[in-house]
Amino acid sequence: SGFRDSPCLEACSQSWQYFLGSSLKRYVETGQGMPYPDMPDARDPVLR
Repeated sequence: SGFRDSPCLEACSQSWQYFLGSSLKRYVETGQGMPYPDMPDARDPVLR
């Protein structure tokens, strides 16, 4: 019961693993994370 029976368990687990394991780690180490790797960074001057 609960979250273990949720249909989004696999997708949610993979997403949290990415956010906490990759993006947050990179943010702590470099000051820049990648919370949405498939979306262009709006701060990129090329996109302005």
